[in-house]
Amino acid sequence: MKIRPIAETTVFVVSSRGNMQALTGCLTSIALQHLLPGEVVIRLEGEIMGLSNFYFEQAVDLLRVMGVRVFISCAQSKGVRAARSELVDAVEGHEYIWMGDDDCVYDANCLSELLVAKDEALKYVRDDTLLGWVQGSKPDVNNRRGYKDFSIEIREGQKANNDEGYNFFFTGPGKTVLCSSLDTGNVLYLVQHIKERMPKTTYGGDNQLSRMFNHMDVEYNSSGEDTLCALFLRSRNLFGVFRTSANCVHMEKQVGGFDEFSARKNYITAVAELNGYDATNTQSVLPWVK
Repeated sequence: MKIRPIAETTVFVVSSRGNMQALTGCLTSIALQHLLPGEVVIRLEGEIMGLSNFYFEQAVDLLRVMGVRVFISCAQSKGVRAARSELVDAVEGHEYIWMGDDDCVYDANCLSELLVAKDEALKYVRDDTLLGWVQGSKPDVNNRRGYKDFSIEIREGQKANNDEGYNFFFTGPGKTVLCSSLDTGNVLYLVQHIKERMPKTTYGGDNQLSRMFNHMDVEYNSSGEDTLCALFLRSRNLFGVFRTSANCVHMEKQVGGFDEFSARKNYITAVAELNGYDATNTQSVLPWVK
């Protein structure tokens, strides 16, 4: 007998650079989902602080008790793009990939709401397009990174419009709207649709899913991998939707990341133009660049 229903064809993937305290909170929230993923794949890299962390072990055991298969790997730290690529490589056979961040805590209905949006998005399908991703919300609890547009704002989900910002707190019943961008901290990828639209190329190695995060022979770790991923998927006639009730909260890391926002935008724009992605609305997907 299962404690809770399990979405067997869905896998949750997350990478962590030794942030075991935050990762433990993340995994605990996944274990308490009302609809559980069939598998959880954890990629540890860099300075791993030891798998003997007591509460990390407890979180992994909780997932197993709930009936979720757990796989842990230790890998060389090669940057965020390589981490995302290796994760999707490892889970190619699943129907849905739910990608998260180790410093996020997920609402108990998050996965079930992402899958609801996947079904509702069929109303947007045209002959030349396929649904590629479903985005959930991911607000920050404070402004450690210094975003100029930061706001702890509460919005009504039912009032959301197409291309609604997903870095806010949403209340009330969920609504599914079109979404041009994505955040890899809380996104559901539709694997078969994406693979169907993948170009024939040597980028990303043997697994074509990796192409979502590999756009040049030499990559630079200025972040923005999720923005480029969205631009790439849209270039393949794949579209995304946002579900206002698929919620998580971003708790932030103790150490700062790349925070030269203008430089990051310039890098994203240059890579997009090099690859022929439509970057005309880049500002709309990078609202934090002022």
